[in-house]
Amino acid sequence: MKIVLMFFLFSISLFGADFITLKEYSKMLYENPRGISCKECHGADGSEQILGYYMKNGIKT
Repeated sequence: MKIVLMFFLFSISLFGADFITLKEYSKMLYENPRGISCKECHGADGSEQILGYYMKNGIKT
């Protein structure tokens, strides 16, 4: 019985070792999510960057 339990726990640990963490996945999405990177607009540090302005009723927004 102990051997079966040890085998079961060992097999579960093998499957869990291959997955990436949520932080790693978030970083990968920020760097290059399907070809359009967030850092292109927000920069490497995530700061705000103004891409353009709009005119609404003669007022620049």
